[in-house]
Amino acid sequence: MNAYEIRTGMSRAKLSHLMDSETWMNAGKAIEYGFADDVLNDEKRENFDPGAFAFSAKETETHLWNRLEAYYQTPVKKTEPEVQMGTPIDELTKRLNLIKP
Repeated sequence: MNAYEIRTGMSRAKLSHLMDSETWMNAGKAIEYGFADDVLNDEKRENFDPGAFAFSAKETETHLWNRLEAYYQTPVKKTEPEVQMGTPIDELTKRLNLIKP
């Protein structure tokens, strides 16, 4: 609090109130109150392309669900070999060809 008092020139009561209420402020308000001198400009942000960060909310949700399912899915252990059920397709085709007119 001492550093804030020296930096801003505010009273301890006002600073205490700001700290107790966990006040959030933007850069302009921080400069106005004396917590900051100026806003730095970032050259990377000047050339910012919002399209590079565009995303689909549905695609993000689907990706999250897929990752969660993969993480929590327990592997199924097969204790018995798979047994082929029914008649193979080749055999069925031969039988059908026999009854064709």
